[in-house]
Amino acid sequence: MSDNCSIQLQESNRPQQLCRSPCVCRNQRFENRGTISRRHGSGRPSKITEEVKRIVEGQMQLDDETTATQLRRLLAQQGLSREGNKVKRFEWCQEYQQDNFDDVIWTDESSIQLETHRRTCCRKIGQPPKPKPRPKHPVKVHVWGAISVNGPASLCIFDGIMDAPLYVNIMDTTLLPFISQKFPSSHRFMADNDPKHTSKLAQQFLKEKHVNWWRTPAESPDLNPIENLWHEMKEYMRREVKPKNKEELINGIKAFWRTVTPKLVLNTSDT
Repeated sequence: MSDNCSIQLQESNRPQQLCRSPCVCRNQRFENRGTISRRHGSGRPSKITEEVKRIVEGQMQLDDETTATQLRRLLAQQGLSREGNKVKRFEWCQEYQQDNFDDVIWTDESSIQLETHRRTCCRKIGQPPKPKPRPKHPVKVHVWGAISVNGPASLCIFDGIMDAPLYVNIMDTTLLPFISQKFPSSHRFMADNDPKHTSKLAQQFLKEKHVNWWRTPAESPDLNPIENLWHEMKEYMRREVKPKNKEELINGIKAFWRTVTPKLVLNTSDT
């Protein structure tokens, strides 16, 4: 099991060059109008509707650490995607309606944070809930996992933001051995359309290693059954582990992953 996945990034020593075009445009704008600000209404009109703005602002009020990927998933789940992608998504669902998905490897990433209390509790009517301290910036780790009807792959636990090189490193050290062991004849590799998944580096790696990437339409609701498993993991951490530090958090994640069996994967896929 891989506990830490990290890549050292080297800073470039190449001197940065300032592009002259923006400077020239601003100078001309100031000479003509006495200001560098754009005219109201100039430029390409915004494609963001008021409904999208309302949902994004509401989500940021709930969780100011929400990522762009999570926002895209939230908007897609509420049907706020382009009409062309809606048609492609419907056609894709029709095509695989009778599929049993026996050869699919479902993969995804998630973030698990330090939580020592459950989100729900019991109390008498009219009695205020007991105060439970919650850290403003809780300790957090990230996980990458893969599941199939043949069971799970090794879980990768890492810190920091996953970029394309780290993603490829995980594919090389975790996914390829799992495919070789569990799916020697044929497989379908499922990953969403996150930018690091669709990067040139990742696509080149999958092509060179003959990984059969099972593509899904853009702006698709996240129907990956591993999402249900992430939910079970987080509930397990709140209910059973209640970690007090990072070491207990990581050990709890490993303990839960050892309970993942092919039967549990099937149950998760049916929900």
